[in-house]
Amino acid sequence: MLRFCWPINPLALNAWQTGKDLSYRELAGRNFFKANFVGACIRSSGLKGTNLSKSNLAHAIIESDLKKANLQGAKLYSVVLINAGLVGADLRQCDLRNALLQGADLSGAKLQGADLRGAQYDSKTKWPLGLYAKKRGARFNLLVSP
Repeated sequence: MLRFCWPINPLALNAWQTGKDLSYRELAGRNFFKANFVGACIRSSGLKGTNLSKSNLAHAIIESDLKKANLQGAKLYSVVLINAGLVGADLRQCDLRNALLQGADLSGAKLQGADLRGAQYDSKTKWPLGLYAKKRGARFNLLVSP
């Protein structure tokens, strides 16, 4: 007996949402392994526990809760993470070069091997204990704050 699930959710497998506005969608817990969200706008969307490992989010604007999300190996080059909640997120081996991290809460996040060169942060940015962002190439920038 064949079973079909319809409609198929294009966001569930290898989503291709380049430049799309995905704001105000509930995406928590979904699997977006190797998804392409280059330049996407993701505001006030629930992304708790979402698997975004190996995904490409370069140049995306993300103002959402990414608590305990899996972003291991994701391309976050020049991403804007305004006030993003990344508490406990897995950001190991991420490319965060030139990312804007103003107000981002990275408390308890795993950042081993993450490339922070050129990433900008402000006084509201919260880092995991023991991580010295400046030594990893990130830059403190007061002009970044909204």
